[in-house]
Amino acid sequence: MTFFFADPPTGTFISIQTTKETLKENADVQEGTVLQLTCGTDSNPPAVFFWTTPDSALPLFATYNMTSGVLVLPNVRKEDGGLYQCRARNGILPDGMASINLTIQYPPTMTTTYIVSPRGTIREGDEVRIRCRVGDALPSPRFRWRRDGSKTTALPSTAVVDEKTGLLTISSVRIEDAGFYRCIADNDVEPAGLASITLNVSADPSGIGVNNTRRSEKFTVPLAASAGVMVAGITVFFMYVYIRFRKRPDCPPPHVESEESPMEYDPLYLSPDSSVMIFSAVREEDQTVNPILLEFWDCLLKMDVDPVLVYFQKDQVLSPDHTAVIRSASLVVNKLLTTIGILEGDKSPQVISRALRHTEQNHLADLLDGKVLPDAKCVSVVDTTESSFGIEFKPAFTNIQHFGDVDKYVVTLEIAVQEPERIATRDLNASDQLQAEFTDLASGTSYNVTVVSVRGETKSAGVTVTVTTIGGYEEPSSLLATFSEQKRSQINQVLIYKDQITLMEPLGKGNFGEVRYGVYVTQDRCVTCAVKTLFDTASVLEMKSLLREGLRMVNFKHDNVLQLLGMSVHGNEAMIVLPYMKHGDLHKYLRDKQTLPLEENLRLCLEIAHGMAYLTDKDIVHRDLAARNCMLDHKMQVKVADFGLCRDVHEKGYYRIQSWEVKLPYKWMAPESHEDYIFDTKTDVWSYGIVLWEIFSGGKTPYPDVPSVHLIGYLKEGRRMGRPNKCPIALYNDVMKQCWQKEPTKRPSFKEILARAEQINKSFKQRREADA
Repeated sequence: MTFFFADPPTGTFISIQTTKETLKENADVQEGTVLQLTCGTDSNPPAVFFWTTPDSALPLFATYNMTSGVLVLPNVRKEDGGLYQCRARNGILPDGMASINLTIQYPPTMTTTYIVSPRGTIREGDEVRIRCRVGDALPSPRFRWRRDGSKTTALPSTAVVDEKTGLLTISSVRIEDAGFYRCIADNDVEPAGLASITLNVSADPSGIGVNNTRRSEKFTVPLAASAGVMVAGITVFFMYVYIRFRKRPDCPPPHVESEESPMEYDPLYLSPDSSVMIFSAVREEDQTVNPILLEFWDCLLKMDVDPVLVYFQKDQVLSPDHTAVIRSASLVVNKLLTTIGILEGDKSPQVISRALRHTEQNHLADLLDGKVLPDAKCVSVVDTTESSFGIEFKPAFTNIQHFGDVDKYVVTLEIAVQEPERIATRDLNASDQLQAEFTDLASGTSYNVTVVSVRGETKSAGVTVTVTTIGGYEEPSSLLATFSEQKRSQINQVLIYKDQITLMEPLGKGNFGEVRYGVYVTQDRCVTCAVKTLFDTASVLEMKSLLREGLRMVNFKHDNVLQLLGMSVHGNEAMIVLPYMKHGDLHKYLRDKQTLPLEENLRLCLEIAHGMAYLTDKDIVHRDLAARNCMLDHKMQVKVADFGLCRDVHEKGYYRIQSWEVKLPYKWMAPESHEDYIFDTKTDVWSYGIVLWEIFSGGKTPYPDVPSVHLIGYLKEGRRMGRPNKCPIALYNDVMKQCWQKEPTKRPSFKEILARAEQINKSFKQRREADA
């Protein structure tokens, strides 16, 4: 008889081998190297190995062998750092586990030089301070300075270099100290950052100060040749700059130079991503301090990516594996662009442009092909009175590669009504002072001011702000007078005066009004917001309905329910001011993404259920719960929103409409709402089941094969929508179908839904960990 002794994996370990050395502990790995991770263990029978990272997705182009335990990253990138885990399994518990944390070291990027002081003409005897900076580097670099183009590379005898900050100080500068200076930022990761500057020293007031060349062509590496290494995800610094400055409603005041206390010049922008340079065809010397790159990248991120992916797969630009990785990314467009950058190198702009034109996104293709003109920046309102106001703005950023120069700006003034009437126009040359004043206006009236950039026959899209002259406020407002004293008090507590709100581009339109992007100016800060308004043709009853919607939101305080910032009442006009939701509504997000990881879908389901459970506890019936009415904030957190149809049912527990004159969400409604006009918490539960179906079907319209006229009969027969392919069977049977019970009392409450959904989510996580 033969005995077989089986042992679980023990002593599991990870060894790391790069192209330079072998390491056995947590490691620093340089960007661009070939990285090999090997997982080993002692076990009988032999184990197989599984590799994971905290977000479950291994880096793009990573490969691993389950038998040998070898994971290879052929070209390490910055974003590949973090915790890597290996699980060894041979069918006998416990599994062997090992992990290692990788820190990716990368060379200095975006090295720049600039004069700190003096800021004007540099004269003999001045103390000159020149700063050298890098956009990003790990570890932090050491800075060195030298002279180029002269008989010696030695710095002047009065020069002092701070190796940590990159500051070069030359005391009592002399005429012979003029010349070409080079900064080297070195952190032992190749290549070192290089930047140059020409220093001119004058003995008289007519001398010339400084000509910043930023980078020597001799040391410039062609961008396209290094595309495979350079292309990376958007850096943390870019995201910070992007979020902070993308929608800035105001601009800093012009800097006034003081000889007593010279201010350092701190660049507002750095290039956001090396892939931006590739797609914008930007020159090497324009890579730094170039705000247009942020605008360019922001435009590309608005791409409708799904048809582009389909086109690329059909055209064999992307393999099915590439497409799957891109679709699963948190920023799909960014992943697509960086992947194309790796695969196509300097052909990337043409490849993307061809796909955009094929998918009828010609405006973005024009951007890539250099046919777009930029808008003016930082349009702001000044000196508003009862009969006049002025505007100021900054010039449109220029870049000859894809935007070109602006000849003039056309400023138009219109009365802000549904069919605007133009009443004034100002033409400003690009060299003029960029401001305009409008006088002899009506008090308490709203006007739209639009600034359009013009070059020849080409015009920009234009940027519009809405300005209201002072006056016309009614105390008390005739509209407010129609409310009870208690309601008026509630409105006054959250009242925002109309001249505190700057309305900008529309975010969406409906039959009776629109939602516009705006800026709400408080005493100490500017808040980006979404402003819900009605058209000028709206009746007093419709204005009152809008204010009631705001009143229902006054006391909402939950992470998954949209909260109110305030309300504005101006005569007989009303607006409600809401937080700006960066990622828009859930329905559009689902349509854009098409397929989401199961974990992400379950998170969305749970967050909506949390929000609805909160509303139910407050005796609120939503009546219009749908994916289109769930918003996503900057953290991708779901907010149940759009309370135009919701009602307080504290007394009766239900709400009955009087007729079908009110437009209602037909395909999201429960049978009793169709038949008896009744809405209560149980009808919201039915709608929640429809939202689950939307989430797992990629945002499709419910009952896609059922004509609307046949829907009531379809439901009366007891028929229901089938399980979407990506929906777990347990969620469909235990939650979705239960929400669609014909008898309302048999439908679960939102608290019961939460308990079931959380259990399903917990089971999914346990299975995933066991399979890892």
